[in-house]
Amino acid sequence: MNKIALITGSDIGSRRAVTVGMAGEGALVAIVHLDKHEDAQETVSLVEARAAKPLRSPATSALL
Repeated sequence: MNKIALITGSDIGSRRAVTVGMAGEGALVAIVHLDKHEDAQETVSLVEARAAKPLRSPATSALL
């Protein structure tokens, strides 16, 4: 597919579903999160279950 998806807030809610769906279609997805480490890990696990390898990066408020 050769697509990259950066979806803000991709660790929760409907944006998680979009992230997992895009990964399932072959896109490289980046999961950037502030403080919801458990939610981010759950999203990573869902993406990996689709045989995709997400990029995961904790953000800092300095980046905002």
